[in-house]
Amino acid sequence: MAQALGCSEWWVKEQARRGRIPFTKPGGSYRFTAEHFAEITRIFESHPTEGSDAAVPVSRAVSQAPRRRAAATAVSVISLKARTPRRARQGQSQSNAA
Repeated sequence: MAQALGCSEWWVKEQARRGRIPFTKPGGSYRFTAEHFAEITRIFESHPTEGSDAAVPVSRAVSQAPRRRAAATAVSVISLKARTPRRARQGQSQSNAA
């Protein structure tokens, strides 16, 4: 069932436990019939909306994740210098005062 839906077994069991998909539970385990499977595919089916573009390129339709843009300008590098630890600074000020 999970393999046919393209998801994990955990996801299917979680959806059934939460009552989001139809199932039967004889003997304490989740079971799905062909009718259940058909109903689950209808529940999660999506249709194009009126305002969506009908001619979306296949390559873009497959991957809807936004792409990262390359940095437009180079950032200047500032080198950092670690501060002298407080213990060492206190020792310097005492030796400088003497």
